[in-house]
Amino acid sequence: MKRLFFALSLAALGSFAAVTTTAGTRLPSFNQGYNTHAVQGYVLQSYPVYKAGQPQKRRVCQDVRVPIYRNGNKADQTGNVVAGAIIGGILGKALTGKDSGAAVGAVVGGVAGSKKATHRIVGYQIQRQCSTVVQDQASRLKYFEARVRLEGRIYRIRTTYQMVQGSYVTMYMPN
Repeated sequence: MKRLFFALSLAALGSFAAVTTTAGTRLPSFNQGYNTHAVQGYVLQSYPVYKAGQPQKRRVCQDVRVPIYRNGNKADQTGNVVAGAIIGGILGKALTGKDSGAAVGAVVGGVAGSKKATHRIVGYQIQRQCSTVVQDQASRLKYFEARVRLEGRIYRIRTTYQMVQGSYVTMYMPN
């Protein structure tokens, strides 16, 4: 029982010592403070850290000119049938060389002429057309991170500017 109590006491003391040394370690700073000394640090590496962009939906509207149609009258449709029959008859006679070919061509041309659209554009109106567009937002810069060697130890430091790799920087370490 004494051994178990002793082992638990050592474990608790060890965890307490680890917490106090971690919490008691003071990090370097760019600001000179009370009880600090200046140290030249060597910049090993410096790189930007980005925040990933999120896709955003937005509604886009635009005004579009849309044609206004009006149906043609019966005279227009009759003219189309007659013109189709004449052209079909001429083509039928030219292809076959016979009057029966001309007759078949006239019938086919007349049917085609009657199906010709008789819609006419009589004007335009403005209509607002809207759609939802998904855009990927660009990644944004969060900060720059640098690895700096100070007094034999390497520290990761976050800054708002990029440090030049291989340069020296003045920082302040606690005494």
